[in-house]
Amino acid sequence: MKNNLSKTFKRSLAAAAVCSVLTTNIAFADDLLGNVTISNGNNTGYQVRAVNDDTGQTRTVDLKEDGSYRLAKLPSGTYTVTVLKGNTIYANQKLDLY
Repeated sequence: MKNNLSKTFKRSLAAAAVCSVLTTNIAFADDLLGNVTISNGNNTGYQVRAVNDDTGQTRTVDLKEDGSYRLAKLPSGTYTVTVLKGNTIYANQKLDLY
């Protein structure tokens, strides 16, 4: 039981750390802009990936030092946007670009 509680706490802590990860994304016809907040302030190694749900087209960018990102010239469509570091996914969000 203690081991399960420890795992739950670690997952909850990780969720709290990235709860504001995909804050107010601004979606334009071609550009996706946003800001990711990492709880410890160290954005090194974090990336944002956008995958077009219809075509599978994938674009990935590294976070800038201030946590901002920009995926330019994306075609219109529905995207799954993911914040990840290595193979670990920290957040997902669906967005429509028109």
